[in-house]
Amino acid sequence: MNILAAVALSDERMRQLMGERMRRARTQRKLTQLQVAHALEIDKGQISRWERGKSAPSVMQLLHLARCCGTRPETIIEGLVEPTWEQLAHGLDGQARAAIYDLAKLLRERPTPVPSGPEEVMSAATPMTSHSG
Repeated sequence: MNILAAVALSDERMRQLMGERMRRARTQRKLTQLQVAHALEIDKGQISRWERGKSAPSVMQLLHLARCCGTRPETIIEGLVEPTWEQLAHGLDGQARAAIYDLAKLLRERPTPVPSGPEEVMSAATPMTSHSG
């Protein structure tokens, strides 16, 4: 048996896994399918089909979906996760590590507003990015 064939997933299984990740990202953000559909300007049924693995979004739809859900496209595609605060602080000196934990605590204590409309969904859904200074 070809080694690539042994690790390859069927298209159907890949859509199912992506759909599970889409649903997880959406629900973690406390968004409904309808809110996401409005933000992406598509039918709510399309979100349902993606989450059930019946179809898959286009590349552009995936980019917008990820942004709307406050995650990265590769998290939805491959299941990659963003690093934890502990992973970010690993290997840092005491002062830098303390700053990371202080930031994490501050962000945890900050209330997260629930967006009420498509504009708020898109504006509130800015994933963590790095900026070069």
